[in-house]
Amino acid sequence: MDTNKIIDRFIKYVKTDSQSRDEIRFCDLITEELEALGFEVTKDYKAAEKCGSNGYNIYARLPGEGTPILLSAHLDTVFPGKNINPIIENGVIHSDGTTILGADDKAGICSIISAMTYIKENNIPHRPVEILFTLCEELGLLGSRYADYSMIESKQAVVFDTDNVGEIINSAAANMVLHFDFFGKAAHAGISPENGKHALKAAVEAIYNIPVGHVDDISVMNVSNFLAPGKTNVICNKASFDMEIRSLKEERLQEHIQATLNTVEKACKAYDVTFQYETDRHSNVIAVDKDSTLIKEVVSAYEKLGVSATLSQTFGGCDATNLCNAGIEAVNVGIGMQDVHGCNEYIKTEDLITTTGFVINLLSK
Repeated sequence: MDTNKIIDRFIKYVKTDSQSRDEIRFCDLITEELEALGFEVTKDYKAAEKCGSNGYNIYARLPGEGTPILLSAHLDTVFPGKNINPIIENGVIHSDGTTILGADDKAGICSIISAMTYIKENNIPHRPVEILFTLCEELGLLGSRYADYSMIESKQAVVFDTDNVGEIINSAAANMVLHFDFFGKAAHAGISPENGKHALKAAVEAIYNIPVGHVDDISVMNVSNFLAPGKTNVICNKASFDMEIRSLKEERLQEHIQATLNTVEKACKAYDVTFQYETDRHSNVIAVDKDSTLIKEVVSAYEKLGVSATLSQTFGGCDATNLCNAGIEAVNVGIGMQDVHGCNEYIKTEDLITTTGFVINLLSK
């Protein structure tokens, strides 16, 4: 491999702005490069409209021999991600400190396209390759949520969007977000407080009795956005709060949801108020068996590079969640990006090279 070309490509990518919802320039650049490699490319503007983006999801397909595989990464970056000035020092690439670097997730895209460039230039036989590059991942996995999966033939996928090279995330938590509204009765707090029904007190008692943090060995919970606006001389008749529950097992998630509802109901009875709630499922459980063909192929591709692969689990989300929801077995692999979502973000050049080699091994026949 020409390592300088890989590094130059990465520098070009991060210098092409693509903050969430403003990805169009990077979309056009990547589309041009994929087409030059012989990929059949489709631009999904419908997904972009749903995301509120000026770009588009990119689907690409290149024929090959054998079983197809989907490679995926996201096109957008977090803020501040405009006018990035990448600096290379002692084999490490970082920004000038005023912006992010954008290795999340342009290192993944760089490795995929660099690998395909090497395969094409050297006429290496390869399996059929499909690509899904998504919009607005940083805003809640939106691009993959609204992707058109009818366009994808592959039943297995590798997402390039976590930290350490050799890490394979094959287990991820389901994430349910809940919103609660409490309804009491207003009354003058000085003249007739006995006529009021205190929504604020009920909400506070519920929050006090809802556990947060690591609530068991496979689940985490959190409460936020408590609101109870009003005047000091009026019994508060409305209150609300949000919360989320994440668990590595669906049945445990449902148990925590029910326990939360029981807690809220008990608090409301104590203060004679009512409540309503809404749920928004952000993700389902990812659970790819360690003995699956996909895991074996990914581990083998790393071993050929002398990289020791490790399986791991996460409570965080990535596009692999939505791929799995669509019936595609997906894992998320590390690409070397570090300290992401901040101006100290960096990546080692050797990790870019290693991930490119991993893709070559994964695709080669």
